[in-house]
Amino acid sequence: MKKTALITCAILMAFSFTGCGATTTLPSDTEISTADTTQLPNPWYDYASLEEASEAAGYSITLPSVEAIEGETFYRVLEPGSDNPTLEIIYNNTDGEEELRIRKAPGSDDISGDYNIYAQTETILEGSQNITFQGNDDTFYLATWSVDGYTYSVSSSAGLSQDAFTELVTQIN
Repeated sequence: MKKTALITCAILMAFSFTGCGATTTLPSDTEISTADTTQLPNPWYDYASLEEASEAAGYSITLPSVEAIEGETFYRVLEPGSDNPTLEIIYNNTDGEEELRIRKAPGSDDISGDYNIYAQTETILEGSQNITFQGNDDTFYLATWSVDGYTYSVSSSAGLSQDAFTELVTQIN
């Protein structure tokens, strides 16, 4: 009896394995991509206005006057509703290229997202805040600072002089 049950199980297993080996024939002109198309979901949420983004972040930001940048402005929040949402404002020029990116978040960590290695780092005391500028050959692309429990970053794709950058960042709160 045990032999019969064992043989029956072996035959059933053999039939179940043959079903797993089914193949499909594709037309000869079909291309098959083996690239990994898995993508992470975008953690940023877009908003139509600064007011909406500020409400989602749970805090506000005072932005500098940037009339010289003509183009679209984007308002985004990273992880709205979390303990540490990041508010981001992106200014694009009329060609759709990014000119300026401003970020604010609770805490004191570097939130810039800029992982470039710059040849020059300068830290100045402006009012009661230390502002760190990073760039090359007296053209600065990144400014970071923390004040009143918030951390800030401003990045400029074209780069600015330290004086122009200081003028810009001192308007942000």
